[in-house]
Amino acid sequence: MSGGSYYLCDDDYGNVEGFLTPYKRTRYHLVDWGSGLIIPQDYKESFNVKHCHVRNVIERTFELLKRRWTVLRSPSFYPLKVQINIIFTCILLHNFIRMEMPDDPLQEPDDAIVGQTDPVAYGFIENLQSSTTGDAWRDNLAMSMDNKR
Repeated sequence: MSGGSYYLCDDDYGNVEGFLTPYKRTRYHLVDWGSGLIIPQDYKESFNVKHCHVRNVIERTFELLKRRWTVLRSPSFYPLKVQINIIFTCILLHNFIRMEMPDDPLQEPDDAIVGQTDPVAYGFIENLQSSTTGDAWRDNLAMSMDNKR
């Protein structure tokens, strides 16, 4: 598995190529599980905390975009390429508004400008067969991230 593109998923999905999931049966909301600051005990907990944080940012970002753009609030029956272009267009317009109007009433103070990645060609997911390659890639990524903290 390369370090290129992947979907950040919850642990209902398998950790397979293209999907990056948290470690199962490993803590991730450490602040909620005690008083004060609880630090991760190993690279797996550290990875899960970061994974959870990034997923929360993504979820908040989509909520913000849905507040602004009605087209994102309901199921779409457009072809996949058109749906992707609609989302990128909404992100580009949102970022333009943010640059031109810093005191945007829809924007919460901690919301960042979204969609900093350029659009790329997207392929279709053909299968979700579990593999040890996905687990090994996640382990290497998690240990690398843990060494940097």
